[in-house]
Amino acid sequence: MAGNLEGGEASGYGSLTYPDGSKYDGDLDDGKPSGYGSLVHPDGSKYDGDFKDGKPSGYGSMVYPDGSKYEGDFIAGRYDGTGTYEVPNCLKYDGGFKNGKYDGSGTITSSDGFKYVGEFKDGWYFGRGTLTFPDGSIYDGDFKQGKYDGQGTLTHPDGSTYAGAFKDGKYEG
Repeated sequence: MAGNLEGGEASGYGSLTYPDGSKYDGDLDDGKPSGYGSLVHPDGSKYDGDFKDGKPSGYGSMVYPDGSKYEGDFIAGRYDGTGTYEVPNCLKYDGGFKNGKYDGSGTITSSDGFKYVGEFKDGWYFGRGTLTFPDGSIYDGDFKQGKYDGQGTLTHPDGSTYAGAFKDGKYEG
């Protein structure tokens, strides 16, 4: 540990090396990351941003070895608030997070042509939303745990539609 010592604990700007090999450079308070800093893990993942009580809290960015990244709000080390999560050549999500999962309003777009705009809960499509498929089909309506559930309209590429009730992802009635 390097930094100014106050009461036996590092405070001010300093560096820490953890037993697992992770390295932190930035603001310290009572020996813990607090304020702005950078944390690099042995696997190469890196967090740059705000810390509180030793954990990412506030605004920051996390980049993983596979190239995926998150930029946005953190609370106690988890994605929480508003942010963008992106996996190269796969998907991009912009919107709300709670406890590390998609939650609230958001948009998710996949590289293979799927796009969902609407509400999320615990990582699932949940509530009102619009799902567009690569073939041009569009479902606009209610979702529950990622499936059509409730009132909605499914429009096929040929223009035919079904409007009505859905249950567990299937037409009802």
